[in-house]
Amino acid sequence: EALIAESEEKNKELKKKIARKLNRKEEIDEETLQAMKREKRKRNKRLFPDNKTIDPYDPTTYGYTELGTILGPHGVHGLVKISASTNFPERLCKPGIRHLKAPNRRSPREIGLLEGRHRLKNEYLIKLEAIGDRNEAVKLRGSVLYARQEERPEDMNEDEYLVTDLVGLDVHLVTGYGEDDLEDALDYDDEGEVEEVSGENGDDEMQAKSASGKFVGTIRGVVLAEEMCTIPGLGQTFW
Repeated sequence: EALIAESEEKNKELKKKIARKLNRKEEIDEETLQAMKREKRKRNKRLFPDNKTIDPYDPTTYGYTELGTILGPHGVHGLVKISASTNFPERLCKPGIRHLKAPNRRSPREIGLLEGRHRLKNEYLIKLEAIGDRNEAVKLRGSVLYARQEERPEDMNEDEYLVTDLVGLDVHLVTGYGEDDLEDALDYDDEGEVEEVSGENGDDEMQAKSASGKFVGTIRGVVLAEEMCTIPGLGQTFW
């Protein structure tokens, strides 16, 4: 059974290579095709945010996550180079439904990602549905590829978050980390005198104090460090 499965996989890869050489539309296996159809049925059920909270020219404010910007064509069979803005390679390599926004368009349109692979550094090569030659690929230069925000990467750890997860969260000024542990381990009585927090529940009291820190504000958006400064090495410590 293992040999049969390996043989079938090799046949699929061979068919893909032949299709690329002949500029034909590549075949998609039944499982991937059904998944893409289910995604299409779901798109009409999505809830859109209040118009007052979105920027109509920025899809990340109304339900999309940016994956990368198309740099131009690669070869003559419709492949395109894309500069990745995601830390999850599967989002540019795993076939499925994505969304593409052309430079002269305001909103992304649905498009199928057929395949993708890493090229160098943060650059990938991808094959998009209905893009079969270099002329079609040239037209995509400057377009931005997106995924829906509810489509979360499969390999995320429990302590990992997407940038979009931070938007809307409240920010509190707290201490109790690193060199500030001592400050949080101290308490003040009514007369302003310092008294040490001790006992079995000392750590719990410290965490409670941190959790109720001073309210600073609400996150309305996130600006990446590389977008704040075009000179490499500068501005990379800003959050």
